[in-house]
Formats: sequence, structure tokens, C-alpha cells
Amino acid sequence: MLDCQRLNWRVQDIIHRLSNSRLNNKITPENLILEPEENVGDKLPSSWYSVDCYEIDSTNLLHYKNKENQPWKYTTNQYRFLWIREFKNAIRDGAISIEEVAASARKGYVDSCLIEVASDPNLQRKKPPAKSPLYQCQQQLLKSIQELRQVEHELAIAKRESSRGVIKTLFRKMKQPFS
Repeated sequence: MLDCQRLNWRVQDIIHRLSNSRLNNKITPENLILEPEENVGDKLPSSWYSVDCYEIDSTNLLHYKNKENQPWKYTTNQYRFLWIREFKNAIRDGAISIEEVAASARKGYVDSCLIEVASDPNLQRKKPPAKSPLYQCQQQLLKSIQELRQVEHELAIAKRESSRGVIKTLFRKMKQPFS
């Protein structure tokens, strides 16, 4: 767990670290850790992980664990009103489109009545948010990781091919008579 407000990450530093030889040509989660261990916590306050239980002014994150009663699929969930409120906010903010809701309903991922909720003409919709600089940096970082993995793959192939070439040369020499 990381406190995002305390992080001082710069994309340039991350990319430099990815391309640095300290990674030993392998990209692993351990190689990507940018914070000292003492800055990484492993305890989350219970208000940030409330399982199927909501308390006013106390619950920060409600986890709908009971799959037979998830509020996006079943109207019987006692906290569905909370989920619908946030769903409407997501529609209003442009984070979810009506088309996405309809496609999810067709696949059975969500209750089909959510199409009607999402289509409510009283929801004052905002335009979808522009891609933030952070999002753009994340995309660039992911692209860089993919490129590094491709290079790693190509190096492994070249190494194998080189080894085969050396072995073939040795076999050829073994077949030639000694002089």
C-alpha cells in the first residue's frame, strides 16, 4: 500500500530505471519498486475495506463480496442505492457510456435495467475527460515496458541462435580430419 500524496515519482526516473543495466535484462515487479521498503505499508484501515457492510460516515470503500447479491446484477442488495448513486455519477462524468452499459447488459454482466438508469435524460452528462498527463505517462511507461520485453525476447532468440551456430561449427570441425 502506498500513500500517493507522499510519492515523488517522475516518469523519466522510472523509464531510466527500466533501461538501466541494474535490471539484469529482466523486468520483474521487484525491479520496478521505486520506494524504500519502510515507505510501503501492508495494513489498510478497515474503513477502506468494508465487506458487504456500510456505515454512514465510516465506510470509505464498500466491497460487494457476495456474488449472488451484487448491486449491478441484483435489485435485492440492501446497498444498491449507494452503488446506483455512484453509477449515475460515473455516467454523468462520462467515465461510463450508455453503449458500454448496454453491451455489458447484453453479455449478462449487469442488470438490464441499468440501461434505463444510464439513459435518464435528467443526468447532466459531461464530456468524457481528456487524457490526463498522468494517464499519458502511464501509457508511455507501458509502451516502454512492452518494447523492453520485445528486446529481451529478441536477445534470447539471438543467444539461442548464436549457441546453435557455435555448436554447428564445432560439429563441422569434429567431422574434418585432424591435420
